[in-house]
Amino acid sequence: LLQTSSSAADQTEHMILNQYKAGQVAYTDVVQAKASALSARRALLTAAVQRQTTAVTLIQALGGGWKAAT
Repeated sequence: LLQTSSSAADQTEHMILNQYKAGQVAYTDVVQAKASALSARRALLTAAVQRQTTAVTLIQALGGGWKAAT
């Protein structure tokens, strides 16, 4: 779901930028689209970090860990 949202925000950003280049929208619309796209990417990355943190916590709770290679 977050991946879809991020992709849609990226597409919207490109579309708005093209409209700006064609003189159809104001630059404030471009800035707003860029901000939305960055927010969606940030949410996607935050979810990925949470997923990895949860995986590590689960492994530790099950008694697992990492040992240095010898």
